This record gives sequence, C-alpha cells and structure tokens, in this order.
Amino acid sequence: MFKDLRHAVRTLLHAKGWTAVVVISLALMEIPAFESWGIATVGTFPAGIPWPALPNLHWHELDTLMPLSLACFLLAYNEGIAARSASCQKWGIVSMLL
Repeated sequence: MFKDLRHAVRTLLHAKGWTAVVVISLALMEIPAFESWGIATVGTFPAGIPWPALPNLHWHELDTLMPLSLACFLLAYNEGIAARSASCQKWGIVSMLL
C-alpha cells in the first residue's frame, strides 16, 4: 500500500483528527530502545476486568475528600440547572423550579 516509511508517515500526518497522533504514538511505543532513551512508559496492563470493591477509606481522609466532592457536586448541579434553563428558554416553558 505504501511505497516506503516516509510516504506512510506523510500520509498519517495529513490525516484529519487525532488518528495520526494515536497511530504514531502506538508505533513509537513498539521501539524496543524507547525506555533506554529515558522516556517513561506505562508498561504492561493486567489482563481481565477487576472485581468491583469498595475502597478502603479512613476517617482522617474524609477532610481532604469532602471539599472536592462537594465542589464536583455543586458544579454538576449548576450545569444541570443551566441546561434546564436553556431548554426551557428554547421551548418557551415557564419553569417554577429554582
């Protein structure tokens, strides 16, 4: 299909979207001496799907987790209210909720 490697790389670089980036990154990860150049890689992934389990949380960790979880909740709530308001305006619905 491709006459040489340069033609293949040139074709991938002219591809639209992130396809070229993904393909080139995967190809570079197959170079055996990649880690010897000082570039860190993830390594191998374990096979299979892990069993669902509850995390081990301790009471002293909650003071660091609660502010972030509250901020995420408020952000999601605000986004939901904004989406509801936008759809009510679009369709001309008068909403009595906050």
